[in-house]
Amino acid sequence: MPTTDLHTSPPLPSPTSHFPPSPSISLPDALAQLEAPRPPPPQDAPPLLWALVAALEAGTKVPDDPQGTRLLGVASGYTTPSASPELRLPAFHILAHALSPPPASAPTRALLFSSIVTHSAEPSLPLAELAARLAALIALTRNGRDAATYSVFSKTLRLWLHRATEEVRSERQSSERGRRQSAEAAHALPPLSGPPSLAERTSARILALMEGYIKSSISQIRSIVLTKLVLAALATHADAPPNPTDTPPLLQFLRSLLAYAYVPPAAVAPVVACLCAIIGAEEEGEWSHKAWSVLRNLLRSQCASMGAKALRDIPLSDPSPPLPTHLGALRAIRRALLRVRAHPPAQPYNSTVPEEDAINTFTPAFVLPAFRRALDERSDALDGEVWRFAGEWMDALEVSAAVEGDGKESGRVGSGGGEIGEEEGEGWEALAGLLEAGRDRVLDFSLSSYSTLLSRLLSRYPSYPPTLSSLLLSLSAHLPEPTALALIRHSATSGACIPSSPNWLQNVRALVERFYLGPAARPPTRVAVARLLFEHVVEGTRDVPVFREQFLSRILLPLLEQTLADETDLEIEAMAWEYLGLVAVGEAVEEDEEERRKRDEVGERLPDKEPAPARGEYGADPPDSGDGGDGGVGESKSISTASDDSGSIPSVLGGADAARPVTFERIRALLNTLARHRDPSEPPSRQPAAYSISPGEIRVPADAPLTMMSLVSAPAAQRITSPRPGTVGLPPIPADGEPSTATTTTATRSKSLGAVLTLINVFDKLAFSPPHSLTTSKLARAPASRRCILIWRDLLALLAPASKVPSSVDSPPLAAADRPPQISSRARLAILQFFFRLRADRDHRIFPDKDMDEAIMPTASILHRVHLAETIPANEQAEERLRRAMSVRSPPAPASENGGSERGREARRRSRDIERSRDRSRSASRAPVARVAQEILWSVPESLPFKLTQSQRPAVGLITWDASWGASGEDVAGRQVVPLPVSEYVRTLVAILEHERDWELVSYVLCHLPVQLANKNFFSGPRASTEIRALRSALCAGILRDRLGESVLLPPGIKRTEVHAVTYQTLTTLIAYRPLFDKAQHDEMVEAFMQGLSMSHLTARPCVHALVMCCYELQPSMTKYISAALHKLSQVMSAASMGSHILEFLVAVGHIPPLYANFTQAEYRLVFGLALKYIEHHHTALAERKLEQERFPDRYRPLSSGEQALAEHVLLMAYYTIYLWFLSIRLADRARYVPIIVRGLLVAAEHTGAVDEQSEVCFDMIMRYAYSNVNPRTIRSPLSDLVVAGGGKKPATVNVKHWIQGNAVVSVEALDRAGWAQVVVRRPSGTMTMLCKLENVPLVGREGDLLDMTSVHTLLTTGSAPPQPQPTASSRVIRAPPLFPDEEQAEEPKAEEAPTEENDPTSSASENAPPTPAPAPAEPSGPQPTLSKDLLMPGHLALQLSTYPDISATHPRARLLPNDAACERFIRGLDSHQVVDSHKIGVLFVGRGQSSETEILGNTQGSPQYVRFLSRLGNLIRLKGHEGYTGGLDRETDMDGKYAYAWWDDIDQVVFHVATLMPNHAHDPQHRHKKAHIGNDFVRIVWNGSGLPYALDTVKSQFNFVNILISPHSKGVPVHRPLGAPEHVNDEDFYRVELQRRPGMPDFGPLGNFKIVSTEALPHVIRQMSLFADLLSQVYVQVEENLEFVSSWRRRLQAIKLYRDRLPPPVDDGPPPDGVLGQEASRDFSRFV
Repeated sequence: MPTTDLHTSPPLPSPTSHFPPSPSISLPDALAQLEAPRPPPPQDAPPLLWALVAALEAGTKVPDDPQGTRLLGVASGYTTPSASPELRLPAFHILAHALSPPPASAPTRALLFSSIVTHSAEPSLPLAELAARLAALIALTRNGRDAATYSVFSKTLRLWLHRATEEVRSERQSSERGRRQSAEAAHALPPLSGPPSLAERTSARILALMEGYIKSSISQIRSIVLTKLVLAALATHADAPPNPTDTPPLLQFLRSLLAYAYVPPAAVAPVVACLCAIIGAEEEGEWSHKAWSVLRNLLRSQCASMGAKALRDIPLSDPSPPLPTHLGALRAIRRALLRVRAHPPAQPYNSTVPEEDAINTFTPAFVLPAFRRALDERSDALDGEVWRFAGEWMDALEVSAAVEGDGKESGRVGSGGGEIGEEEGEGWEALAGLLEAGRDRVLDFSLSSYSTLLSRLLSRYPSYPPTLSSLLLSLSAHLPEPTALALIRHSATSGACIPSSPNWLQNVRALVERFYLGPAARPPTRVAVARLLFEHVVEGTRDVPVFREQFLSRILLPLLEQTLADETDLEIEAMAWEYLGLVAVGEAVEEDEEERRKRDEVGERLPDKEPAPARGEYGADPPDSGDGGDGGVGESKSISTASDDSGSIPSVLGGADAARPVTFERIRALLNTLARHRDPSEPPSRQPAAYSISPGEIRVPADAPLTMMSLVSAPAAQRITSPRPGTVGLPPIPADGEPSTATTTTATRSKSLGAVLTLINVFDKLAFSPPHSLTTSKLARAPASRRCILIWRDLLALLAPASKVPSSVDSPPLAAADRPPQISSRARLAILQFFFRLRADRDHRIFPDKDMDEAIMPTASILHRVHLAETIPANEQAEERLRRAMSVRSPPAPASENGGSERGREARRRSRDIERSRDRSRSASRAPVARVAQEILWSVPESLPFKLTQSQRPAVGLITWDASWGASGEDVAGRQVVPLPVSEYVRTLVAILEHERDWELVSYVLCHLPVQLANKNFFSGPRASTEIRALRSALCAGILRDRLGESVLLPPGIKRTEVHAVTYQTLTTLIAYRPLFDKAQHDEMVEAFMQGLSMSHLTARPCVHALVMCCYELQPSMTKYISAALHKLSQVMSAASMGSHILEFLVAVGHIPPLYANFTQAEYRLVFGLALKYIEHHHTALAERKLEQERFPDRYRPLSSGEQALAEHVLLMAYYTIYLWFLSIRLADRARYVPIIVRGLLVAAEHTGAVDEQSEVCFDMIMRYAYSNVNPRTIRSPLSDLVVAGGGKKPATVNVKHWIQGNAVVSVEALDRAGWAQVVVRRPSGTMTMLCKLENVPLVGREGDLLDMTSVHTLLTTGSAPPQPQPTASSRVIRAPPLFPDEEQAEEPKAEEAPTEENDPTSSASENAPPTPAPAPAEPSGPQPTLSKDLLMPGHLALQLSTYPDISATHPRARLLPNDAACERFIRGLDSHQVVDSHKIGVLFVGRGQSSETEILGNTQGSPQYVRFLSRLGNLIRLKGHEGYTGGLDRETDMDGKYAYAWWDDIDQVVFHVATLMPNHAHDPQHRHKKAHIGNDFVRIVWNGSGLPYALDTVKSQFNFVNILISPHSKGVPVHRPLGAPEHVNDEDFYRVELQRRPGMPDFGPLGNFKIVSTEALPHVIRQMSLFADLLSQVYVQVEENLEFVSSWRRRLQAIKLYRDRLPPPVDDGPPPDGVLGQEASRDFSRFV
């Protein structure tokens, strides 16, 4: 579109375009010749004139002629009428240049004007000369500003304009004929193009001159003259469409006319018509906008009223105006009316608008006749403008209503709820009338616009004609999508589809048939109808049972029964599932209340059709899922109870006789049918039978196309279903970690999944909804609905493998022909996800638990269901890669009487064939079908497709088992309970493990089953116990006979050994169910674990962990297989990752004497060999890394902190194993194993070239205990008190000397008693003190030197000294380790022995004093001293006084130490080092609901179970005055409590920092004094009775590396049951024990993921685990600081060596002389004593 500016006039007609050829004559020469006295001849003048024109056009100035006098004189001679046209044309061009500026003389100007206009109107005047005259006239009048002095100026302009217009019209007609002739020749119409012609330019210049004339002389122009000028200007645009030549000058002229003058009344109508023609020629062009601007100014001018009337009269004129003019008039009216709506005159911000502004006169009544007349023209363009006007008018009305709000007085209320003002009401009424008038034009054109306007009108205007709504319904097949949606919304908001409307059912039916099933059933409209049904209508009928029954039975349920199976819209499907669930819950609750009401009235039991519980796990089986049963409350409902005219309501989607009542059984049957619906995208299987429904219940319009929704009227065999997309992947993981719902995932494309999720939702609501949430009864909701059992069994039937559908206990298995079809894998997986999240509390009540990701992540990682880098630390990743790189062939399965060996070989052959087929499938061009169908359906973290009720309360009455049930199904309190058939669930899981082929389901069961089995209360009861036995048998048989998972086809990348590794987790958890199994079954479990040791490194680790637990829980069976277990372990010890676990197993066995009571020398050799091999492996690896670092420093990669700490831990555990097992051997047999240990240590040292300190202290330890069982600490005996400190004071020693011999420091004290001496031997592994009595001493001497021999005799014969005066002090040890197995425990201190606390305000005896300690455990915790006759053998003393191990050349004799201060400091420092390794372990008790650090540390008492656990964890000692190790606890003022628990043996000592034994202080509310001890402990034992998860950093500390969590195996099992509370079955038998590690800490210990530990084994397992954890933590801390962990024995050895190295070298006397004198140095003993 051209963009010519209206303010810019077209350029002058260029004379150069008409120049004839002229010689090259300069301006001075041409001017001189023309001014000559004798003018040139006529034939020579034209070239000179044109040469002069050309020079002037080029900008050449005439010299010495600033006023143009010379040019004026030349031009005047040739512009006379007598001059020829050839001379006049260039002369007028020269005159135009000469008149710039015009002469000042008025007469001269008058003469010039006369010469210009004379004969100018003659038709024969050439147009070029007219253009030249025009240029001269423009220059003379200065573009019209001086034209008022010329009387004929306006007439001249009109004549010239008419002449130019005629020329333009003639040229255009000729051009049009030429275009048409060219089109006929070229078969195409050429476009209009080219620059404007001379006539067009002349016309534009005349309009510009007229504009200047009017601007400057309007006051002198008469109205009649102005009218003629305007009409002449308008004539230039008559009968011509807008064009870039005529339109811009005309619009500019009209704009100036309105700005500087006015439109004469006689010209108003022509001006308006011209402007409308321009506006109507284009919609949104530049000319259209500028024409509207001119028209808007006209309507604001003094002739505004005339203009408005003229504008309105154009559409009303008869005959009708041209289409562009008519269309422009309608557009102008629309814009004018909308401007009134946007800027009404009453608005204060628009007060500048003049009152005579005619735009404000445009009202609906004023302009509506124009639009109605336009509809009569039958013009598509006019109709479109009418509908556009209506739409924009609606927009303006809505905006106005929004601005005005509710403040205006109103008489009507719109359908949207807001008030409509009087003016708005008139507008809506006018629109309604307009749309009604255009009804006949709908089918011809603008159907979409018309329908949209109708829908908007209905949504805003309440008093619409009723025919409009029916019109829209009749046009449903042609309605655009927004219109249909608006109509549906209007039906909802107007109340037409709720019972308040008389014909609400018919209205609902019409919408369903038209927009849900009919030809207009597009996805958005179907969704809108579904929302209307599921939200609006349901809400309107919810509280009126009669109407709800009518709606459900006649419309909604028949519709869903027929269409839901083929539904493809996810939103509709989600709404349908949700509503089916709500209806099912509502019907179940109503039926339950009705049954309870009948039971209360009649006093009878429930009908036999419902499951009635009996004594045991659950009651009789409910009716089959396909039995709909009675109708319940649905049968009592009748339509006759509705309003009086209800009988006149026609049947909707079926007759009244065909509408079945709505019952829970009907919805349940529908859900079961849909659950077995097979989608085309799923693997083919037997299709379920279609749900039967009465024919003719749903009527579809005859014009409905054959879409999916229209198939409801076709026979089932002829139905055509639309294709569905393929299966989709896992649902996406939410950023906030919340579970996704079925309505937001594409997984709901499976009807099976949707139905299953609905069943799960119904079960969840019926079981776990809070009281009062599902009923309007004043009383709380009764126990969970018995229909939960029906849903439970429905889900089990859907879950079961096709070959094994579980049946009730009393019924036989279903035949193959009677089994229902199997549902989709995704739906079955959802069932498993729901089942595996059910738990039972201490009262066997069911509750949901959704947080399982952390618990199953270790097992899921084995099956590649989590990302390795996100879940496994770096050191475990390395181990994982190592395990995957190794290929270990499984040993042959043991033969059985049934040919198990043959089956094992066949299974292995089949497995090899499968592996070969996998390899072939990778290289083949077409993969097997079985591989293509495999899809990953779950991973960790999981995204659940359903939501569980978030409630802190368990299900009311929904339990697994209760021993207090009576024969009537009520417990002792008379409560009605709903027993859940858990046994059927376990039976289904066993069937999946044995017969399922879908790996997704099998893997899910394998990963989640151990976690659920840990909840023992869930599987309580006799029938569940039977199925638990079956589960154990299936697992053991599958492992031992190599038949585990033989039905499932493993996907690529999954190995059988990985399946076994995860299976062992379940079998390990079953150890906690050992009371259910006999001895043979215990043996079979141990055999299964034994087989896993040699199967693979993946299975070896969980099997070692399981065998550790068997050592505590299944001791008789473990004793039988312990020897074979050791041989198995010796075969798998080559894996470095197994080192710590194997050694921990050996340590566990070494602490349980009954396990190795029958060991032979071969077993002991095997144990020592395992430990020595790990020591050798450590030294070998150390030497190899050192060599690699020296040879290849650029490729050397140092070990990480975790890897190095694990290696050091394995080394320490290997030495600890040697220590422990050496002490476990009988004293008389120990010496025979010394060569084995010595040689093994020396062989290991060969790799490093020297014996390290660990080996040296090991040599020292076996030397100490090879011939004795003495304590490594010195414990003063009564004889020592009698000899050394007789009389209550220690006598001064006569002489003390110290010698270093080997790695020992020997001190000999000659006591101040005749013949008595004390010998102290300090070695790295301990200190030995001996009292010596020389029998050679004469008995004659001082009386004080002699002992009371009577006292000595009494001491030696009775074991105790005579009573001596003793200082008052409390007993140091409340319970100490017994010296002999049959020794009685130490007595408790009497009350008077304990210091009083009456004056201590900071402690409370009732809170901190522990109860009386329980008796010591029957089995000792670790190696214990043997009988007194085995305490000492003669060789022990000889070795202690020898120079061992330096017997050779290094230090052949003892060296006497100087008796100085340095030596004394050395002796004191050596005594300050502990003779055993010490450990500090924190113990925390977490009470119910506690989660903060302050609450936990503030506990001063715990439960009886917790106290019982502490009493078996260690020995209770009195802190005050205690001389042993206390782990930093106060021993003087009882600041940290009076008591502490400790445990020790000859290798380790442990002090437990028990928070409940430490007092609370008023000045320390944050309990920092407790945290000062516990916060610095590396390991904490947490007794978690809070019922909440416990985080590693709950008690924040820099040194917390490991938490050992003890929790109830079932939620609510009281780990802190109040004293005196009744005991419950199985409440205290087992506990769940877990291990929390700081990130980076390596894996250790037998707990693995978790373990269920019995009460009797719990203290021993926890004590051993805490020792392992603290040792590893100490090593890990040292490694992180690039230091080496040094044990107490090594520290003592280093002190001895350091002092020995600092001694001055012995004096070298030179070579001894020959002969006998050479013996002088060795004979002179005084030199070294």
